[in-house]
Amino acid sequence: MFGYIRVLEGELKINDYGVYRGVYCGLCKVMKKYTGSTSCFSLSYDFVFLALLRSALNKEGFKVSPGNCGLHPIKKRPISAENEALKYCAGASAVLTYYKLLDDKNDKDTKKRLAVRSALGTAKKNLKRAVKRFPEYKLKELSDAVAEQLNKLSELEKENCPSPNICADVFGVLLGKVFAHLIEDEKERALCYQLGYRLGRYIYLIDVIDDYHDDVKKGAYNPLIASGFSEDQLDYTVASLARENYEASAALDALEISYSDINNILKNILELGLPSVLNKILEKKFGKDPTDS
Repeated sequence: MFGYIRVLEGELKINDYGVYRGVYCGLCKVMKKYTGSTSCFSLSYDFVFLALLRSALNKEGFKVSPGNCGLHPIKKRPISAENEALKYCAGASAVLTYYKLLDDKNDKDTKKRLAVRSALGTAKKNLKRAVKRFPEYKLKELSDAVAEQLNKLSELEKENCPSPNICADVFGVLLGKVFAHLIEDEKERALCYQLGYRLGRYIYLIDVIDDYHDDVKKGAYNPLIASGFSEDQLDYTVASLARENYEASAALDALEISYSDINNILKNILELGLPSVLNKILEKKFGKDPTDS
């Protein structure tokens, strides 16, 4: 859904990469089964991170084996068997997809606005299906929390808020609640919230940088534009990303995940994948190497 939470493939062990891809394909199958085939269009590697995390905390791990994929029928692919983490992520994805589309329906970009409105009805049906199929995950409660935070973001946008930090905090709270939802152990719940909160802030800030030039062209809201964009402001935002990444890594370490393959993947994403994505954005759109900041 966001597109920034990815592994750095070349630095991942072959077996660990198989698990990573298997969880992605397994999540696709679970979404198709429980929340409708159209929900698979919102599938992203971002939710693989959450599925890996919750599966490790549930002490269930993943059973990955070769299987058939409708989009790639010739060669079998690693696919994880259904488990609780994948089902929760299917439900959470349905929640975030619907409310994100609802938030985007008044976008200034006419083509995007029309596309969003045409997809909104389907997303609403998928969400209703998820709520019905997963009563144990209390998705209505999660939906209310997501809607509350997106409404706060919408208000900040209407006010033309000039602070990326204030906006990022709202989205951090949103993702923190998604990560911590229904985690029983108090310590783990607090650490999951912290991990989600830091990742949410990271996602918002990197998205602000990534969208800056497009938002200038469209006349769309962007806190970097509202703040009077400068090289110093960009450097400050990049430094903020490094801080969020550090805090997210600290929360992950404190969780002391016992599954070595899952821990390897999660650490790869935080320590290598996220910086690699940021590096590419800065180089492509600003001609800037983050190591210069």
